[in-house]
Parts: sequence; C-alpha cells; structure tokens
Amino acid sequence: VQMSTLLATTRPDLVRSLILIGPTRDPDVSGPVQLMLRGLKDIPRERQSLWSIWIPDLLRAGLRRSLFMLGQLFADNQLARLGDVRQRVLVVGGERDPIAPAHWVRDLASRVPRGEALIVRNASHAMNYSDAVEMATAIDRAIDLPI
Repeated sequence: VQMSTLLATTRPDLVRSLILIGPTRDPDVSGPVQLMLRGLKDIPRERQSLWSIWIPDLLRAGLRRSLFMLGQLFADNQLARLGDVRQRVLVVGGERDPIAPAHWVRDLASRVPRGEALIVRNASHAMNYSDAVEMATAIDRAIDLPI
C-alpha cells in the first residue's frame, strides 16, 4: 500500500488508479510490537493453510530482514503524501481485520481527494487469501470497469 501511494505521487504518469487492500500503517499503532500483537489476533480469523505459506516465507526472508522491513513501514510518512494522490483510490478492508480496522480504512480513504472506502463483510486481514471470492466480488461491484 505504501509503495503504491509513493509511486502514485512520484510517478503519476504510471498510475491510473489504485486499489489498496488492508492498509497496515494505521496511525493508532505506535510501533512494530503493537502491529505484531494485532497480527496475532488475526491468526484464528484466517484460513489455517495461509500459515503454511506465510511461515516458510518468513523463514526464507529471515528474522533480521523481516524486522528491518517492519521498521521501514513505520519510518515512512505515508499520511503526509495522501493529499497529493490525484488518482482514484479504492481502499479495501475486512470487517473483522484487527491489523487494518474498518475505521482506519475509512480514514485513509477520506485523506485521499478521490478516495473511497469499501469494507468486505466478515473478511479478515488476508482477505485476498482467506476471502478471495468475496473480496473480488466486492471490488467488482465498487469500481467501473474498465478503469
């Protein structure tokens, strides 16, 4: 999500519109530990087969690199550039997502001049995996195709 908004503001010629799914940089989260605690809360809400993919990926990346990337997430000031995003932006969140709660999804969408929020019923954070059909159906209904 953060890389998408950075690209949209630095190279707007490359971005027509954005769909931001499960934005993780909720300003109510004070740091990496609090974000990881929200992630633990999400575990029982996801399909358990997700962890057979996610854990090996984490091990391949290594703890040091993963913690570094988490630190970069918090170092980036995405909020400061949201008002400069001129493209149409659909921010999608899950109704049961503790990492990117619905209030944050709506808040992020309101900070973008052409932003709109979409909350997928009963979806968790990894809705692209655990609730893929519901997420895709909701997005199809929310956007005008083709973009």
